[in-house]
Amino acid sequence: MKKITFFSTKKKVIVIITVGIAISVTVAIMLNAFNISSLTQRARGFAFSVDPETAIKLNDKKLPDSRVPYTQTKQKLADLKKVYSDTRFVYILARDSSGFYFTVDSEPAGSSGYSPRSEPYGEASDRLKAVFNTKE
Repeated sequence: MKKITFFSTKKKVIVIITVGIAISVTVAIMLNAFNISSLTQRARGFAFSVDPETAIKLNDKKLPDSRVPYTQTKQKLADLKKVYSDTRFVYILARDSSGFYFTVDSEPAGSSGYSPRSEPYGEASDRLKAVFNTKE
């Protein structure tokens, strides 16, 4: 007498692969949402570390570094980078009619990652542009 099985081996393999893909996609979506949430929380924390008046002064390209709270802000950003050791760069950007530019960063002057004040930031993604447009 031949044994009757509900699924053939081929169908079982297809079901297992499909379930595996579905689980992988679900986990990836959940991790992406978690990462976005984590980055958003960090960005908000960074934003609270620099008061709005300081940020406005840093945006003025005409003022020399000695006339704005540049050194103190640079040190704050370097300290934040130490707290979040998995963060590669911490910097503040501004935007004017010519595009995005650095106002201050966490890197020591002369290092390979250093971006001087007013240096253009040419890597602005659509998401970054949206943040500046919506203020969110």
